[in-house]
Amino acid sequence: RFGGDEFVILVQAGDVPQVSAQLAERLVRDLRHPLNVQGREVFLGTSIGITLFPDDANDATTLLKNGDIAMYQAKVAGKNCHRYYSRAMDHAVERRVHMEHELRGAWERGELRLVYQPIHRTSDRVLVGVEVLLRWQHP
Repeated sequence: RFGGDEFVILVQAGDVPQVSAQLAERLVRDLRHPLNVQGREVFLGTSIGITLFPDDANDATTLLKNGDIAMYQAKVAGKNCHRYYSRAMDHAVERRVHMEHELRGAWERGELRLVYQPIHRTSDRVLVGVEVLLRWQHP
């Protein structure tokens, strides 16, 4: 158990990509069935990230980070699946983190503004409300 609801499995086998995919598919399949916990059915969702040594990284810290990135992509894909880490995923995470950082400072830099868009009744064009949009003017 790595933390919270996360587990790490180390696979040492001849064909690691194939064995890890088979293990991931088996885990997803087996954990789809409800568990009986104190008389109650408990359903689990399974999102598995797979990273390969030495293809993806040469140290444990980076392998764990890459596995976490791949797991997040599996969650985005709708759970109950597995994803292999790729460098493209890493770039996507970097872009998202950069975007979040920029957005956090947007208020202080005066880059956010409200725009009021009128809503008219189609039958007689009478104003019946407004939609408020938040626009980000990023340089």
